[in-house]
Amino acid sequence: MKKFTLPAALALFLLPAAAFGGGYVIQGAGVKFFMPDAWETHESNLGIMFSSPSGDMVLTVGAMPSDQLGDALKMAGEQVDLLMTEAEYEEGEREVEINGFYGMVFSAWGKTEKGDSFANFIVLSAENDRRILIFSMGEAGAWENNLEDIQLLTDSILPAD
Repeated sequence: MKKFTLPAALALFLLPAAAFGGGYVIQGAGVKFFMPDAWETHESNLGIMFSSPSGDMVLTVGAMPSDQLGDALKMAGEQVDLLMTEAEYEEGEREVEINGFYGMVFSAWGKTEKGDSFANFIVLSAENDRRILIFSMGEAGAWENNLEDIQLLTDSILPAD
């Protein structure tokens, strides 16, 4: 299976995440989260990037100052357009609340060399005028294939102690 990778250029806008016993903390945003050990971890200035055990999806969690969100999303969208053909973005965004963090979700669908694919963008408000960006991209069906692990991630997004 094709391993999806997020280009390093997007990393310029985001704050790093640091590992701690049993999970990760996004520095400066006051957020911690957990990702199952089966997901391969990649170093990135973006924060922390994970590849699913089957290689059908990447998921990146990071944070940025709120005034850089537009630039980061534009750059992420450009990368989706580079990796996908026939990319279609959903109209508007959906509001979301994850464990007291509020924000928006929007998605894109298209094709890669492996067939139908998706990209999801979740943006949440955090401490210190920061935004959490959770970006995922993968093959069709990857979200459902990894749903249990994604649920563990979203359940674990909490204020850092």
